[in-house]
Amino acid sequence: MKSFTRIKKINGQEYLYEITPYYDKEKKQIRQKSKYLGKNVDGVPVKVRSQGQMPKKVLSHGEFIPLKKISEDLELEKILSGVVPGKEVWPILTLAMNYATRPRALSMAV
Repeated sequence: MKSFTRIKKINGQEYLYEITPYYDKEKKQIRQKSKYLGKNVDGVPVKVRSQGQMPKKVLSHGEFIPLKKISEDLELEKILSGVVPGKEVWPILTLAMNYATRPRALSMAV
């Protein structure tokens, strides 16, 4: 059974889903699994929530709290904003803090 794309209309907005049929041995019938692809924009799926989302601050981990305090005391945000555009200050500080706590290559593998 091949997967296919389905357009679902929810509250007047079209969304694209990838539908994969499979056979359920327990119920002895064909079922479907759906995977959200995104909003339908000219036939192309666009994930709305993932657009332009950049983490502003990394404060959910305890090891970053002392580094944030140090960066505030040294006014690193103010210094960096004079060198780079304002929206890039926190990503640079975040990468620097990450490198200080875990000096290794940034990757998705743990």
